[in-house]
Amino acid sequence: MPENIMLISLFPTQAVENEQLAQMLKVFEAESKLVPEKWGNDERIRKAYDEIEIQELVKEGVQEGSRRFDDIYLHRTKKLRYSGRFSTRLHPRSYLKFTSRDKAKEAEKKMFFELGDRMAQLTKPKFGVSHILFADSIEMDNTIEYELMEECGQPTPARFLPYGPLGVGLRTYFGEQLIKCFEREFLLKAPAYVEELDWGGIRIDL
Repeated sequence: MPENIMLISLFPTQAVENEQLAQMLKVFEAESKLVPEKWGNDERIRKAYDEIEIQELVKEGVQEGSRRFDDIYLHRTKKLRYSGRFSTRLHPRSYLKFTSRDKAKEAEKKMFFELGDRMAQLTKPKFGVSHILFADSIEMDNTIEYELMEECGQPTPARFLPYGPLGVGLRTYFGEQLIKCFEREFLLKAPAYVEELDWGGIRIDL
């Protein structure tokens, strides 16, 4: 079974503090294959995962006006392996990204997409994608077209903030701001599987 790189990338419009932080952590704890093993407030720091400690330190940081816990990193080395981070405060460059590099079964891929759905519900992103990179397992005649397709599934703040979305991933979330730009009816008529979400967004599945 080839390795797949599964990605979740969201640009939140809602802070993940206090109650929202607790809900975010419970999203991971609700499924045994997603419970984090390590955490930190920097990609180089990996402490034993402790839900209470995270909540207390983020709360203290907010009260003190400190930026030390503006980002929380979570890691798991057991199946299903992943690493990622999310912004706790809301600012122009707020970002959430999780990546799993594993030989995932279909049920695990479904789990990862459902994880993206739950995080989107909490953060109400202006835009986001859940995507699987198949670079190691798919051969295409036109490699340039394929690379452009894959770039659409890997949005980054450096590209998204000045230019907006470059395209859509396998699963794409549009928030209120972009819905107004494109118009709701236009997105709802997209030639794909389209769903209006409880939090006001639109999800498009290819």
